[in-house]
Amino acid sequence: MKLCDSTFGGRVTTTMNQVEVNHLEQKTLEVLSLVRSVKNNFAPINRIPRAILSLIPRYWGHHHTDTDEDLITLTHVCRGWRKLFVSHPSLWTRLDFTNVDKTRAYIERSRSLPLEIVICKSEDKPYIEDAFLLAVPHVKRFKSLTIGRTSDSLRNLTKHLTLPVPFLKELKIRFTCDRS
Repeated sequence: MKLCDSTFGGRVTTTMNQVEVNHLEQKTLEVLSLVRSVKNNFAPINRIPRAILSLIPRYWGHHHTDTDEDLITLTHVCRGWRKLFVSHPSLWTRLDFTNVDKTRAYIERSRSLPLEIVICKSEDKPYIEDAFLLAVPHVKRFKSLTIGRTSDSLRNLTKHLTLPVPFLKELKIRFTCDRS
């Protein structure tokens, strides 16, 4: 492929193959990404100390009902915010077992911190047993356990949890019996 460049007033002809063009494009995108990253450092929000910024999800949670969705949204603002929020294990300790991938990510990001377990079956957020099974090997990390909605939740819990739960400090059970 012949490329003509008249950007600088002269006429330069270059011969490049598809692999070289793809490589040049990749390098250009990497440089553009770096320039954007440096430019973002000058944004006023990025002048807030990281320690203060990391508190946003905790205080946000007191005023909003879906803190998980908000936390995920915060990790998608920019690379810097993602790195910051993902690196704070205390933000990832509440497991609700509504999504297998989310549960896996939360367990990993929470590192070895104690876990808050919520097993509730609702129409808008179903409990997924496969997600719960990911937490069973971490039963020794359970700090609180909330079981709610139906007797199925309690039945599933007793079926899978046979190990001691030494750090459990809070147990809440709210359920209704099915009369059928």
